[in-house]
Amino acid sequence: MRGSLELSSRNLVSGAVQTCFALIYSLFLGFGLAMGTGVFKQVTGHNVVGADDFSYVESHPSGLWYQSTPTEWWGKLSFVSRSCSCEC
Repeated sequence: MRGSLELSSRNLVSGAVQTCFALIYSLFLGFGLAMGTGVFKQVTGHNVVGADDFSYVESHPSGLWYQSTPTEWWGKLSFVSRSCSCEC
């Protein structure tokens, strides 16, 4: 956020540095979570719930309507509604 504000106020050097730092920080966070999941699986022998479930079948059993995974239609509808409500 601060990097984009710096870039918009024409402070290119500090804005670019802060934006790159935020990108690298988020990558380190993702890699750390992935490595922590692998270490947890190696040490305990238990699987992390949902680590290999990319379609969310295991974590969202077919039960009541609010426990089921939303269809792709809802994703498109929410994207359109959010992009139309932006007052930039």
